[in-house]
Amino acid sequence: MTISNTLTKGAWATALAAAILAGATTSASANSAPYIGDGYPNNTHAVWCVQNSVNYAISHYAFGQYPAIAEDGVWGPRTKAAVQEFQYLFSANTTGVMVQDGIVGRMTGEHLLQYGDPYYTGGPVQPSDAYCTRYLPNGF
Repeated sequence: MTISNTLTKGAWATALAAAILAGATTSASANSAPYIGDGYPNNTHAVWCVQNSVNYAISHYAFGQYPAIAEDGVWGPRTKAAVQEFQYLFSANTTGVMVQDGIVGRMTGEHLLQYGDPYYTGGPVQPSDAYCTRYLPNGF
């Protein structure tokens, strides 16, 4: 075996180890979905989960104080306003206050998973492998 072969094999081993470590880091940090709202690359499935969860939560826990929004997977002003209403209504149930900014970040996402339709969110027994848990930001 020549020195150049040894160096080449060493370089490949180093590159492979780096790729494995990078893959492990990427998958570990990918547990939380991206934020949803104005200025974010909103995934249609994620927006649908927001719409469905807001509709369910408000109709079941806030006694329909806000009209249902379309569950079309499109982020727009009505969805943002519904998220802001959700943040306002459900802020009292948190240890921290949800900012009423209409953006679904980790705290809002966790509350949507807790109060949304348990079929899609897993309900209050988190974490879950329910459909929306992969699309809504959360710390689970």
